[in-house]
Amino acid sequence: MSFLFSLEDKDIEKLEEYIEKEGNVNLVNTWTPLHYACKQSKPENIIEILLLAGANPNAQSNYTPLHIGCIYQTSKEAIELLLEFGADINLKEGKTPRETCHNKELEKLLQEPLLPFQKDFLSFLESEDLYDLEIKCLDGAIKAHKLIIETRMNGVDVNNMLEEFKKISIQNAIIFIRFIYSGFAEDPNVLIEIGTKLKISQNWLDKKAGKANLAKDFKELLQNDLNKDFSIIVEDEYFRVHKVILASRSNLFRGLFLSVNDDSNEVTDHFGASKQSMKKFIEFIYFGELSFSSSTDETIIEMGNLVDFYQINERDFQICLAKNKRKFYQTKKFD
Repeated sequence: MSFLFSLEDKDIEKLEEYIEKEGNVNLVNTWTPLHYACKQSKPENIIEILLLAGANPNAQSNYTPLHIGCIYQTSKEAIELLLEFGADINLKEGKTPRETCHNKELEKLLQEPLLPFQKDFLSFLESEDLYDLEIKCLDGAIKAHKLIIETRMNGVDVNNMLEEFKKISIQNAIIFIRFIYSGFAEDPNVLIEIGTKLKISQNWLDKKAGKANLAKDFKELLQNDLNKDFSIIVEDEYFRVHKVILASRSNLFRGLFLSVNDDSNEVTDHFGASKQSMKKFIEFIYFGELSFSSSTDETIIEMGNLVDFYQINERDFQICLAKNKRKFYQTKKFD
């Protein structure tokens, strides 16, 4: 297994065979295999395989893999992969990754990434599909979705917001609305400026930023039966959900809701999913998290098939699955 600590592209087949046999990709020989891979100039193929297999992007051994990538000036693609799979830009090993980075191009990447889960909701906003709210601005209007706005603006007077937006340029308004849909702060100064007009504090904005806070709001939405307007039927159980969330995350459901003009508010699952898998699948749709009892849990396979059948963002599933795999690996010293 010593090959793990000097991986190159020529070792990909050997690495995949090792992973197939449930080999531990978080072994430590001073560093983990991911640390060593990040020393290379073009290691993205190796890094992606390791991350998908559950390699920990925040493994700490003097430095994290992100520190190593910055110090050795690895490729842009490698840094993007580490961030996509959860590398923490604020972890300190004496210094943060940014403080160890002497490459301006790489340094620009060291910010919270826009993850596939967030991109789904942004894409839904931009599509203008199934909108039921028009936000009038000083020089235009934004088509949006009332449920998403109200869910994310909890604690804020939405009617007052709609009035205030009539005095705001559409250019600035769309930055704020995109933040509400995704938690991604494209221009913090604009958010603060609009927040002041809406009597929103910096603390409130902070609690809406990032994938975790976006997921938290939609998790609370799922737990509340209010405004649920659709059912997915599995065997004899009705899973109550919100059309707008399904349409944001599933291309199949979005197409269904756009093409069917009747008042149907339920569908029978024809994939043949178990109740347990459907429950996990709906949770994944709403807050982009997965939880399995073991690395060989049969539900994992069924979940993957559901993601494919309902046309969910496969990359989001891969990232969540990799995060879940990490807990099944123990960090062990290589002898």
